[in-house]
Amino acid sequence: PNNRGIDDEILVEVSDGVRLAINLGGETVFMPDGQGNEGDMFQEVMDLRDALDANDLPAAQDALERLKSVIDRITQYDSKMAIRENQLTNLKAQLKNTKTSNEEIKSHIEDVDYAETMIQYNTAQTILQTTLQTSGSLLQMSLINFI
Repeated sequence: PNNRGIDDEILVEVSDGVRLAINLGGETVFMPDGQGNEGDMFQEVMDLRDALDANDLPAAQDALERLKSVIDRITQYDSKMAIRENQLTNLKAQLKNTKTSNEEIKSHIEDVDYAETMIQYNTAQTILQTTLQTSGSLLQMSLINFI
């Protein structure tokens, strides 16, 4: 959440300890030099309105030029946000690939452990059977078998 309204960036944690802004603050975009100063989009619109109301063509043209500059600046910010969106989309895809890769590695490790355990079990069982057979045949012999 953004507790300061439109004036602050919203940071989102994209991985452990890494936070990225998913927006630009409203003051940055609409009032970069502060409220009421040149570049303030709202002030530029009001100046254009006032010039048109006063039927002052030169002032209206001047306000319109300043408003075009504001629009150009906002367009640049829009491009920056598109780049940021692409970066976040790519990061999301990378994280998804990493997760899939980790799951495959985990599955492979679990499969290898299971197979190794089965081999060890079968080996131990074979040794036990051989030992029991040998012990059984030795117990059946008596002193008479050796004379």
